[in-house]
Amino acid sequence: MRPASPFLIAGLLLAYSPLAHAGLFGGFATDGQYLRGKNQLCSPVIDKSAAASCKRASEADLAKLSFDKGKAQRGSSAKLTVSKRGSTLEVRAQESGELIFQWDAGNVIAALGGAYLDESGRRVAVEYSSRMGGRQVDELIVMQLARSLLPGVPD
Repeated sequence: MRPASPFLIAGLLLAYSPLAHAGLFGGFATDGQYLRGKNQLCSPVIDKSAAASCKRASEADLAKLSFDKGKAQRGSSAKLTVSKRGSTLEVRAQESGELIFQWDAGNVIAALGGAYLDESGRRVAVEYSSRMGGRQVDELIVMQLARSLLPGVPD
């Protein structure tokens, strides 16, 4: 029996790694919206019982805007933590543990993905997956916070 090729092993590892999954979050737009996938412009959720409002955008509409992924929230430099409990997402301030935003996804949240904070510290994007009809579905929510999580940014 011949040993497996190193290229085959590397390809399989990459295919099943989190790095291979790009996610739905395309970035925070300068006008307050965000990009979901490749062509949906959405408004952030302001109320914990609301759902995001999205519309399909043309390439011309997208070209008029600039997008920024914000800062990934992980490790010791994170300003927030995200947790799940059933169908509920909770965003807490990293230092104080204060609950800043709570949102019900409507379906059980199976796993959390990336979390991103925009440059103003007022919008948080969370990629997650939920279970629908026995299948795991990638989802995204962007929340508009009442106050900035960054020091020195006025409310």
